[in-house]
Amino acid sequence: MDSQYNTAQGTFRSNTSLLTFSAPLLTSITGSGRCFENASKMTTFYAPNLAGSLASTSFSGCSALNSFTAGPITSLEVSCFSGCSSLTSLTFNDVISVGATTFNNCTGLTDLTINNATSIGSQTFNNCTNINIISLRSLTICGGSTANNNVFSGIKIGCNITVPIALQTINSGAPDGDLVYASGTRGATIIYV
Repeated sequence: MDSQYNTAQGTFRSNTSLLTFSAPLLTSITGSGRCFENASKMTTFYAPNLAGSLASTSFSGCSALNSFTAGPITSLEVSCFSGCSSLTSLTFNDVISVGATTFNNCTGLTDLTINNATSIGSQTFNNCTNINIISLRSLTICGGSTANNNVFSGIKIGCNITVPIALQTINSGAPDGDLVYASGTRGATIIYV
């Protein structure tokens, strides 16, 4: 695979023959998204030098995807991993922004670390019913406002969420509305660091 690959037309979209994608030299994916959308039998994505942004719905509907390896990704766009129900653990060390519904219906996800993200969109973790740990140590706001934006809607009861201490009083002296929802309605433990 070349170092850059244009996926404007959703190159592997709905490809049910694709089981493994391996491109060690791939450094970027360009285009408007949907690159692997609904490649429902792909179990492994391996592109250790891939950097930059993952466009909207890039891996949405990749329900068999259980291994994801990429380089320094800086942005996860809207619904990027929505419906990736076989992913269990993800760490993104370089991501600074996460779009709305990015992990929507990732029902197999148990732990997620995105410690450099400063913003996450609404419904980011909607229906992550098995998630135990969410670590967002650089977050400045949940869902675009201090109200409840359903960022943690439907998360596992008793999940642990780590966020900066500034979010404890960001809402006129009260916690961000999404954290109030998570702790009150979902029984989440909010760890302020």
